[in-house]
Amino acid sequence: MRAKRLTIKERKEIFHALVLLQDEGVGSTAETIQQTAKRFKIDDSQVEQIVEEGIDKDWLDEVVTAA
Repeated sequence: MRAKRLTIKERKEIFHALVLLQDEGVGSTAETIQQTAKRFKIDDSQVEQIVEEGIDKDWLDEVVTAA
């Protein structure tokens, strides 16, 4: 599947959704990546890229303050 072009806002939303799933402890890291990919209709690999981007750009701080 070809990677979907996403805005920064969309990528942050996906990152936030993944972090919330992981915080809830609903599954392993791989399972939460799969769930997030399915929810947003993107590949697992694209979720992984978004995670890397989110960590590199400190989006985790934004998730913490938004929660």
